[in-house]
Amino acid sequence: MEEMVGRWWHAAMTRLTQPAHAQAAVHLPDVQKSIGLLFRAAGGPGSLRVAEAGTQRTGGPRPWLHRMAGSGERAALPVLEPEVLALPPSIAAFADPKLNRDLYLWLALLSAHYAHQGQWIADNRAATRRALAAFPGFSARYARLCTGHRAQRPDPAALTGRAAGAERAVQTALLGQPGTGNDFGPADVAPVWLWVQAGQALLSPAATRSGAPLDEDASRAPKSQDAQRRRTKMAQDG
Repeated sequence: MEEMVGRWWHAAMTRLTQPAHAQAAVHLPDVQKSIGLLFRAAGGPGSLRVAEAGTQRTGGPRPWLHRMAGSGERAALPVLEPEVLALPPSIAAFADPKLNRDLYLWLALLSAHYAHQGQWIADNRAATRRALAAFPGFSARYARLCTGHRAQRPDPAALTGRAAGAERAVQTALLGQPGTGNDFGPADVAPVWLWVQAGQALLSPAATRSGAPLDEDASRAPKSQDAQRRRTKMAQDG
């Protein structure tokens, strides 16, 4: 009897704590080819392969059901390594499958322009500027992703201590505004699905070709208008 109750409890908690938009999930194998093509078109190294990310500890508040089930403390977050771009096995961050697919493509663009300087928030803010400057055709989709994700994030006023400071710093950066808090990392906040982190010190060719300071507003133009049109079209068709 106890074993039966235990199985029922496990099954019930699994259903109740699954992603809110599980029915809209997009799976990595279904978009892996598009991700690789877009990453290389954006200037990422051709030798890099796309793989499934493992889970890691995250911060942020957890709903009581997750606390009861002992879940919600870990997530598969995007990680950029010198030879691997590790992405979540599936993404169900939004109710619209198209947005979940766009999020995969955004992570490819961002990763191609990501330069690891040891400051997770500042590095992602700078990479976002570079990616949108190089691919303006993706700006509308990024705006929808960012607006939707910001609406999901915790209210910093409901947090305390380091958690509150980290969440304020993240939300300020998502708005594209400069701020402090560069000692915070992914483990300090709820998952930031629009960002990546570097597993090792890595400078992407796309991020360093211009020789510009890594955290300045990117205004690097492609070498030709034809190159710009090709890259923008790929982002739009992806």
